[in-house]
Amino acid sequence: MYTRLFLKINQNRDFKVDWNEFVSYLIFGFQEEDPSSQKESLILPISGPPMVRKSEHRSAICCLALLKAKSDQVPIDEVTETINFSFGGEDSPEASGMWVTASHEGMMRFWTSHMEPIRTASSESSNYAFYNNGKVHSKLILGDYAGNVRILSYSPHLRGPFQAKPGAALIEVIWSDVLKGKIPQFFPKEYINLHNEMVSCVYFSLHMNALFASAEYRNTKKYRGRCPGMIMVTYDERSNFRIPLGVSTFFVAESHNIVVTGGPDTFVRIWDVYIPTEPSAILTGHNGGIVLVFVQPEENKVYSVDYQKIIKVWDLHEHTLLQTYGDLVRLIHHSETDLTYYYHSHLRELVVAGRKLISIKCCPRVRVDLTDGNTHAAPVSVVLYNRLFRNIVSCGLDSYIIVWDPWTGRRKIIMKSCHTKMIYGEIIDIEITAACFDPLEQFLLTGARDGSLKIWNYNNAVVVRNMSIMPDQEVTAVIWVVDRILAMGWDRQVTEFNDVVGREYGDPKKWPKFHTDDITCADVKLGEGVVTATYSGEIIFWKLETGQPYRRYSVMDPTRFIELKLTAEEEKFIRQSKRLASRPTHSGNHGLQMGRAGRSTVLNRPEDNRDYGTDIPISVQAVLFLQTRPQTLKHGSVFISLDTGFIQVYSHHQRGGYMVEFLAVHKTGDCVLTMCTDRKNRYLYTGTAFGYIKIWYIVNFCANFSLNFSLSINRSHLRVSLLHLDLWGVLNSQNIRKQAEPLLVSSYKGHLKAINSIAFINLPKIIFTGSHDYYCRLWTQGGRYLGTLGTVLPWSKLSPFERAGDDNHLYRMPPDIKKVASSTTLKVISGIQAETIIKISDGKPVEDREEDTAQTEDVTELRKLLDKPVKEPILGKHFELPGRSVLDQHIELDTTQSYIAVFTQLKVHSTEMLERLPTPAVGNRVQTENYLYHYIPVEGKVDVSGFAINIKQPSRRRSDKTNEMRNVRTPRARDLVALESFSSHASQS
Repeated sequence: MYTRLFLKINQNRDFKVDWNEFVSYLIFGFQEEDPSSQKESLILPISGPPMVRKSEHRSAICCLALLKAKSDQVPIDEVTETINFSFGGEDSPEASGMWVTASHEGMMRFWTSHMEPIRTASSESSNYAFYNNGKVHSKLILGDYAGNVRILSYSPHLRGPFQAKPGAALIEVIWSDVLKGKIPQFFPKEYINLHNEMVSCVYFSLHMNALFASAEYRNTKKYRGRCPGMIMVTYDERSNFRIPLGVSTFFVAESHNIVVTGGPDTFVRIWDVYIPTEPSAILTGHNGGIVLVFVQPEENKVYSVDYQKIIKVWDLHEHTLLQTYGDLVRLIHHSETDLTYYYHSHLRELVVAGRKLISIKCCPRVRVDLTDGNTHAAPVSVVLYNRLFRNIVSCGLDSYIIVWDPWTGRRKIIMKSCHTKMIYGEIIDIEITAACFDPLEQFLLTGARDGSLKIWNYNNAVVVRNMSIMPDQEVTAVIWVVDRILAMGWDRQVTEFNDVVGREYGDPKKWPKFHTDDITCADVKLGEGVVTATYSGEIIFWKLETGQPYRRYSVMDPTRFIELKLTAEEEKFIRQSKRLASRPTHSGNHGLQMGRAGRSTVLNRPEDNRDYGTDIPISVQAVLFLQTRPQTLKHGSVFISLDTGFIQVYSHHQRGGYMVEFLAVHKTGDCVLTMCTDRKNRYLYTGTAFGYIKIWYIVNFCANFSLNFSLSINRSHLRVSLLHLDLWGVLNSQNIRKQAEPLLVSSYKGHLKAINSIAFINLPKIIFTGSHDYYCRLWTQGGRYLGTLGTVLPWSKLSPFERAGDDNHLYRMPPDIKKVASSTTLKVISGIQAETIIKISDGKPVEDREEDTAQTEDVTELRKLLDKPVKEPILGKHFELPGRSVLDQHIELDTTQSYIAVFTQLKVHSTEMLERLPTPAVGNRVQTENYLYHYIPVEGKVDVSGFAINIKQPSRRRSDKTNEMRNVRTPRARDLVALESFSSHASQS
């Protein structure tokens, strides 16, 4: 415990803890609890493409409104905690309403929430405020050109004064009649000369019982900056928000008690509604007058749109600029300036209306019926588990490094733009392609696509050291051993950096370039060796201490001996070097070649060795060193994954080599992209290009152990769901003995796209995978789905000291996998197999029984179980019949008139007997036909082995009938033919 705490504090790696390190450790501990890091978004607020439609108006749209079924204002006693996810029902007409557009030609058009046209109708600033419960009077607020504001209050019960009357398509109300009280359903109230200019925007807050009205004051000589840009009226009190040039638009966030204003002076101001004397913040950056502002209180973001069609997104608390969105300039012609904007707070969409209708998603909610949320904003390239800090580190192609707490699901630290490059004056993020920890797991090493490497103290997001292999050469693998850092990639060689204190900034050491193609993967066994593999299928084993190769293979012909010969480029470099001039180029290879003469054929022809591997189509995707396997001839210690789907096993002994291969996928075109094992190398965990996770039992596989499964495989070891079992996944020795090694324990689809990285946590038995679909997911060893890092749903807390997963619990499935999962995936992830095993165990723990006894009991119990009829539901819990529609379609007839007019009716035709069609002549002839007419008996001995049947062709001409008598050999056959001829003549006569 104290050793772990000491390593966490000792960041200088000098094995001493000073006061600065101790204080820094405490500060970082408080920084991890900062809630702002939890809510920081991975993607920009406006990241999706806009939706553009034609307006279907002859002129530009001058007015845009939303016909809402639900109010945006909620009473204070009904306010609940806002959530950042939805279940997919917010786009229904009942929840989202309909859009209404109007233009100067007098046409009104109605649209759905997805901008689909519904119908068309013919045809001053206003605002409408109401509650959903109908207990509070609704208010219609009107502002005119003279600066007056009028409020009409009425009861919304039974639509109030807006009830439809028969024979009247339009309801007209005269304002003077309303003031005189001739319409008792209206309760008017006037604010005369509230502003000296035209009222630009009005709003009534039911929560604060306050009226907000704004106006523009562009005549600076007349008002001299003393204009009340916005006025808030509460009962009989007025609060003036004095803003130069006035206010064009504003937005009231009642949950935060703030109001955001924008006007012709290009500034966005944030006010406290109770402090009108001075704004709390001024946001600058626009080059034109502000035409629209709105706030997302649940996301703490402010959006502002200026006259030049530029949208800016601001942080509400930090008052910083988050994004500048300028696609409207490209979509809308520069001559269009009088645009109409409306923000749909429920759908989080900004609609821009002019000659076109443009819908822009503004930080949309996560659809939990489609996804659990993203871990990164781009594909996840590497996932690692740090045993010192007990957290998960994920790196992605978005150049992000994120530190996660897997036990609570929280995001602790996020580092953006970790690898960057300046291109034409613009900073571009570079994808992270490789990462690893130092031996003590205090620091993180990352490699990028441009060949750069960085060492991070990822607890405080500080770069400790910068390195590079070669410019614009991707780093595909990094290895950090004691005092050394190895990096390899598209430069086709291993680059060694010194990690000794005081000598870390020297020139790196380049290992000999024996590879003829780009290195795709590499792995190390501490104290023994390194293995590297290339895109062309070359495999080279290196000595870790000296950096010299000792074996070379090709995956196309793994049993063939290949001479370790340098490339032409490397030979030229050695000849020019003075340090290597005295040493022969192939002296080290000569002894190795002579030592292999008794076992393999040596290729001495130069044409066989030039550019070896250039034409090989098979590439190596991943390599894995088994750390517990000894370096012997009979132990397979290196697993090589090929793009054909096979995994080859090699021994890294000097006299070892290729041992065996097995197919690791079940679909054509799939291959293993990543591999890992547990601490004792008992299980092999693989992730494929099609998103499948497979678990293999490899204790006896190429390990020189006894092949008796009863000694090594028992139920205490296999606590995972088995796949190759016919009867509900119950383990028995017979099925295990029939399957070839290695034993496939479990297989299920975990991602829709390729799995780029996989890792395993030993104590809680948790598998976590990073995929190309932006997800990093956690699974139990039995295949149960625990969650996705970065999800918006509640996290089931885990413990680093207890085994994850409960066999009695029915686990949920990822929503994207649920739609494409096979029956095997459904069984494994949902836990159906575990429940079945518990039912047939009679209360006895499975691991306490002997193998033979358990097999007999399982077969007996399964026979009893399968003899019974299938219980409902037969299809399980994954399917249910659709229910009835929520909307009750009840038809009501208008019986107020003396009769009911019928305009059309459904014509019902009387049923009649179908007329039977006559049988064709060909059918009648076939029906009366006899096979004896075409059969000719065979004289003599019949060959039984023959399959030919003597069938004569039917006669077509009369001349053929006369010749038939000559062709018939037997008298009996002649009589049959004569009888046939006589019957045909008789029928004709």
